[in-house]
Amino acid sequence: MSEQEVTMQKPMFTVYRLPLVQAFLLPGVIYDCRTIKPGVPFAVTGENPDLYFPDGIYRCISDMYWGGDGPGGKEDYPTYKILVPGRDQIKFHKLNDPKTQSLGCPGIAEFFGETLGRTVIGDSKGGFMEFMARAKDCNEFFTEFITAFSHDPIPDR
Repeated sequence: MSEQEVTMQKPMFTVYRLPLVQAFLLPGVIYDCRTIKPGVPFAVTGENPDLYFPDGIYRCISDMYWGGDGPGGKEDYPTYKILVPGRDQIKFHKLNDPKTQSLGCPGIAEFFGETLGRTVIGDSKGGFMEFMARAKDCNEFFTEFITAFSHDPIPDR
């Protein structure tokens, strides 16, 4: 699929990156574009501020997250791989501290919090489970990543 064909696709989800970049976290919120409650995010996101990928609309395909114990281990779970040109293994997954637990992948969680003076995301299991429930039965979909600026309103999706 060409870049032009990708940008013409209607995204299923939008990640709205917030203008609060910190040394440990690029925070965001995620919207389900099909929701009956426009403008209400269902979860938060956290990305490593040194390794996040450019804004754009990306195709996401069904895949597996291989936990720290390698393929076939007890920490493996289904997820979606984000097809980012020039990057491999960018996936949505559970994490709490993007700076130490992500090589560029967005983590999905329920809230922002603080640990040892660092902003983190919390209840990643709950946020990720809701994301997967919303993507249920989809082999692929598109997600738009948008970086907000302090003067931008929160989108009415």
